[in-house]
Amino acid sequence: MADTAIPILKDRRKWLLRLIYVRLAVFTLFVAAEGIRKPSADMFVLLAAVYGLSACWFALLRLNKSYVAQSYAQIAVDLLLITGQAAWTVTLCRCTSWRS
Repeated sequence: MADTAIPILKDRRKWLLRLIYVRLAVFTLFVAAEGIRKPSADMFVLLAAVYGLSACWFALLRLNKSYVAQSYAQIAVDLLLITGQAAWTVTLCRCTSWRS
């Protein structure tokens, strides 16, 4: 029984690492594209926050053995970041289109 639990934990650890890498790649791509289209300091603050959170997730992954709790936490924080980014973008679009 114990032999089957070890591969599952390693798979979960790999999944968490992949989640961190994908988050970094996706946010970097979208912030860079938005920064080229319309430079904004807020976008780079968001990118710095994502990099900081990813560093924390890396540290937790090395120190923590509760991968299930960390995976729920990472997904919850990602959803908050995505929701916040979408709300900020919608607000920005409404403000700029209202002025035109």
